[in-house]
Amino acid sequence: MKLAERINEKVRIQELIRNLTGETVNSSGKISCPLSSHEDGNPSFHIYATTNTWWCYGCDSGFSIIDFVMKYKGLPFEEALRWLSDEYDISIEDDDLQRFRDRQEERREIYVVMDRFSEICHKRIDEAEIEGETVREHIRDKRNFTDKTIDEHKIGYCDAEVIKKLREEYDETNLLNAGILVKQEEGESCTRPYYNNRIIYPYQYLRHTVYTIGRKTDNTPEWSEAKYKKHLVNNDEVSDVIENVIYGLDRQLRSPVLIPEGITDCISLRQLGFSSISPVTTRFKREDLSEIVGYLKDKE
Repeated sequence: MKLAERINEKVRIQELIRNLTGETVNSSGKISCPLSSHEDGNPSFHIYATTNTWWCYGCDSGFSIIDFVMKYKGLPFEEALRWLSDEYDISIEDDDLQRFRDRQEERREIYVVMDRFSEICHKRIDEAEIEGETVREHIRDKRNFTDKTIDEHKIGYCDAEVIKKLREEYDETNLLNAGILVKQEEGESCTRPYYNNRIIYPYQYLRHTVYTIGRKTDNTPEWSEAKYKKHLVNNDEVSDVIENVIYGLDRQLRSPVLIPEGITDCISLRQLGFSSISPVTTRFKREDLSEIVGYLKDKE
């Protein structure tokens, strides 16, 4: 079992925060920020129980259990990890520290590329066209999304111009690791874009794009038949940092929480003012169910 998995097995973020600060997380999953002196009359520190992570929207920072210990106790990485090991009886093997550091660095590098991909795709909706209108106009007409909804959810469009821009900024390995490029055939060195003229729906988590789905358009090549194309995972070229996530758990939810089948319906419900989450496929994974149920019970 990897070190991160051992930490998450032994330590729950709510309990850690209560033990260190004395603060109890409210039913909305929030407390006043314990890390900063910024004004926080309306609590901005959010705890995400299902993923064992946190984010303070006042500080604009957050992420893992180790990050919280480092910030709250003012410890460097290795000392914070040793503190967690002693406090929660977590075994640390000889090469754990370097592997954990490497994993954290890989995650940050992937998120930088994914965030940039999402940003360029979103800008592209005001430049590229589908059936004689901009992609933004097309999305408004087809989905009845408002400009506010389109911008809030960073809906984008991936075409050759997006890939050209990314190739200018990142090397091919970065783009392969992020699943934005794929190799033409197994074993070949030449690459092609994974998404071809598709509307891009990014999955945001803790202010980062961590997964995407591409919706087919009239510009999409005929050979790319799938209506929705999910981000490439479980591929030798793609980093395993990229993984299926539940759409909507980056937001604070309130009862009732509606669960439609797909991401576009989830966005439509949010536009109408409902809380909503959605699986990547047509159903949640079995291992996700107990955590989702526990999380939603807190919203009753």
